[in-house]
Amino acid sequence: GLVVSELPAAQRRALGVDYGLVVENADASRTALRPGDVIVAVGRDSFKSVEDFERLIGEQKQGDTVALLVKRGEATVYVPVEVG
Repeated sequence: GLVVSELPAAQRRALGVDYGLVVENADASRTALRPGDVIVAVGRDSFKSVEDFERLIGEQKQGDTVALLVKRGEATVYVPVEVG
């Protein structure tokens, strides 16, 4: 599974993002997400709460692949994640 937490305000400012979720734990066999990644959007849709994020993911079909926009170190990349 995927475990995330809200990005604290100081880290949001440092990264230059309005909101983000930090990946605490991810199933390496199912996703390319890594602990410490900061999820800032689902596809092109940004979100402002954990509930928004869960709603956006919940709108996808089971087994579909969704692209999460992630800040990883200095890079911003899309990471494909299977909804499950």
